[in-house]
Amino acid sequence: MWQKKQSVCRQQESSRRGLEQLRQESSRQGHALAEVCAEKELLVQEKAALEVRLAAMERDRQGLSEQLAEARSGKESLESSLLEAQQRLSELEISRSHLEIQLHAVAQAKEVIQGESLMFLVIPCLGKVV
Repeated sequence: MWQKKQSVCRQQESSRRGLEQLRQESSRQGHALAEVCAEKELLVQEKAALEVRLAAMERDRQGLSEQLAEARSGKESLESSLLEAQQRLSELEISRSHLEIQLHAVAQAKEVIQGESLMFLVIPCLGKVV
């Protein structure tokens, strides 16, 4: 009977050690679970903050896209106005060139007319002198 008692005592001791190991393992897992939960909460908060930043960046991107579209439209308008101004300038330069030619022709005609007038004035004077 003494051997049975010792065997039972050994089994109880072994069971106590096993139970203690299970308690320690359970405690470690509880701490690990608490850490995981805390990390999860931090990640949830981080995700929420990132979603807010993403929404703000998306609004900024949309605003910049609209500004870019407006700038492109303005650029096209300016380029069109520039082309029209260049064409008008070219037309004006051609008109100026024609006017300069006409002015030169008028100046030559004036010189011819003035030369003929002088001849009429000089010829009668010559007639009297001779």
